[in-house]
Parts: sequence; C-alpha cells; structure tokens
Amino acid sequence: MEEKPNERGCSRWMELSHTPYIASDRALPFQPTYEILSLFFPFFFCFFFPASFYSLSYALLSSCLDCLFLFNTGVLVERSARYDQLICS
Repeated sequence: MEEKPNERGCSRWMELSHTPYIASDRALPFQPTYEILSLFFPFFFCFFFPASFYSLSYALLSSCLDCLFLFNTGVLVERSARYDQLICS
C-alpha cells in the first residue's frame, strides 16, 4: 500500500527521518564532506596513486638489484679467493 503525502507534501517516513529535505525537489542540502571529497578525488587519484605505484615498483626493483649486487659480490670474492689459491700454489 502506497503512503499518501500530508498537506505539506511529506510522507510520514520523511517526517520521522532526521534527513533534511528541500521541499522543491526533495534533494539533500549542501553536504560539505561529499563535495570536498568529490573535488579532491581526481587530485588524489592522479597524483598519489601513480606515486604509490612508482614507489612500490622502485622498492621492488631496488631490492632485486641489491640481491643481484650482493650475489655478484659474493661470486667475485669467491673467484678472487680461487685465483689467490692458484697464484700462491
């Protein structure tokens, strides 16, 4: 059963709710939180998302390069020790 509006054009549910409505189009009034977030969302998305992606990829790349550097250093130390043994023997 559909609820009929009263003399002010509001249904009982709208009167009982705490959400303020504008009578003309029943739109919500100015919501600063929503409007501020909607303004800054493109800014955060365009600047911070790529920055976090690049910093994460840089961290992964640098850790891989560190592993390669340490591995190559260990190989070089082992080879130089072998050469020292060959030269000294």
